[in-house]
Amino acid sequence: MKLKIFIAAAVLLLAAAAIFFVCSVGQKPAPPATVTVRGREYDTEEYLVGCILAQLKNYSSADETNEEGLDCVAAALYCSLLYLYETNGLDRTVFPALEYMSREEAEKYYGEQYLSMSKAAENAAKNALSSNVTYQGRHVYLPVCRISSGALIDPSDCNMDMPWTKKLYCAADRSEPRYSGSCQMTSEGFSSLFLGRFSDKALPPDEASWISSVNTDADGNVLSVCVGGITVSGWEFCRMFGIRSVCFEVTYSSGVFSFVSKGDGDGTGMSVAAVMKLAQSGRTADEILRTFFEVDTDGV
Repeated sequence: MKLKIFIAAAVLLLAAAAIFFVCSVGQKPAPPATVTVRGREYDTEEYLVGCILAQLKNYSSADETNEEGLDCVAAALYCSLLYLYETNGLDRTVFPALEYMSREEAEKYYGEQYLSMSKAAENAAKNALSSNVTYQGRHVYLPVCRISSGALIDPSDCNMDMPWTKKLYCAADRSEPRYSGSCQMTSEGFSSLFLGRFSDKALPPDEASWISSVNTDADGNVLSVCVGGITVSGWEFCRMFGIRSVCFEVTYSSGVFSFVSKGDGDGTGMSVAAVMKLAQSGRTADEILRTFFEVDTDGV
């Protein structure tokens, strides 16, 4: 009799454990209520909205965007946010890192279109918070750029282990109104920014030699560059000197560095311009996300 009772109890315990396991597997992890970035605490949704707005800078109004496209961008950014949160990487300022636009910056940048742009970003952020995009069961960094050079960088060319990121060509990006850009910088300004990053280094007297060994992929995207004898990634160079795209060419003359760039952003992962075009053609956020990344898109 005691043996039968013991067996029955054991069966009930196993059944309860099985039910708990099944429920747990199907359950999405609760998102963090807040995130802390460089000493400041943000509501998670608020921070995600700022990241979305930073990637929409090439659109002058919400009418130029698309709901499915926005949901796709938001889901990718949220996956990256969770990855950086889980790996204590939210303070990063160089790839892999998130760009963020504060409310004050967004109001100034978008002007009269701020309310409509922020509302569109808020709706996309809310949808993203219920998603759980993963690669082999874990959150990963999903790079997003505003406009590609026409060819996205293969992260493996930069010794980055991101097997979920595809090498794709986005030829239509070349027709974007803000595809091309240019800027100039004096040698004094260049030196100031360089020493702000490498305070213990010194630039040589020959200003024309400050930038050398520009290493590009077959499509012209800068993978690495030597600055004052220090080799940095194309991503770090652009963040350091405020160059809008990693696809750039530089010349020097009479104390001035001139940059001509193609595209806007880190140039790898997913192009927002291409996302919006795919969404306008009828593709869903889930389909678009899986076009650019080898990921599971639960809840997108």
